[in-house]
Amino acid sequence: MYNDNEEDYSMSIQTTPLLGRFSQLLIGLLCGVMAVSAVMGESVTEAEEKVWPLRFGVDDAGGPFSVRDFPWAAEMFSELGFDLWVSHFLPPAGRWGTQEQLLRYHEEQGIDLNIPGFEDTPRMAMAAHYIRDMEAFCQEHGLHWIINLESANWIESFLDDKGRDWFRRDDGRQYFKFPPELIAELADTENLLGL
Repeated sequence: MYNDNEEDYSMSIQTTPLLGRFSQLLIGLLCGVMAVSAVMGESVTEAEEKVWPLRFGVDDAGGPFSVRDFPWAAEMFSELGFDLWVSHFLPPAGRWGTQEQLLRYHEEQGIDLNIPGFEDTPRMAMAAHYIRDMEAFCQEHGLHWIINLESANWIESFLDDKGRDWFRRDDGRQYFKFPPELIAELADTENLLGL
């Protein structure tokens, strides 16, 4: 398993070319093909056994980049009739560069990480910004989103700014667990359909 707390960083934001970012989303589009989410209506009777609404969309295959890095994404969603974005939530960690590199990326993009409640926790601020940015993008373009939490399946451990491990439990179990501060951020969303 990869350990995001190690200091061996083979890839950073600054050295990822635009084509690499485009390829990442394209791979998500092609490999993920289409993510389908079926939600049953509240008053469905046996005679009305249909799935509604049926959602079609893109699985982004994960990445540290903002949806704002892909200005053509909203147009693509519209043209293809997609209304769902499956976002692989990856905590801001070593796999995508050092904390300093990630902070510099956000600064270069003009992203203000001075978020109330996250002033002394840069990794948490980056995660809160990601949630807010995805929600805003989806609201702006009439999309819904789902967070894929499978990163805990292949990343051994992730320690946040407060020393909490989001993946590894004391009893040996391995699963993704958001800290309470980010659960509160998720609860404030309207277009997030689930985790």
